[in-house]
Amino acid sequence: MALIDLDHFKRYNDGHGHEAGDALLVTFANAIRWSVRSEDKAFRIGADEFLFLLVGAQPRGRKSA
Repeated sequence: MALIDLDHFKRYNDGHGHEAGDALLVTFANAIRWSVRSEDKAFRIGADEFLFLLVGAQPRGRKSA
C-alpha cells in the first residue's frame, strides 16, 4: 500500500482557481493510471490524497519526498 499527498495543493487551488486545480488533479490521475500495473488499484481518498493498493509488492520501509 502507498499513500501520496499532493503537498500545497490547497494553496495552488486557491491561488490559480478551482478549474486549474481540477485540471491538475486530472493530469495527476492520468499519470497514475498509466504508471500502475493492471493488478494494482488507485483511489482518490481526499482532496489531495491518493491511496494505492500494490498487489504483491514487498515492503521496503517508509519514504517521503
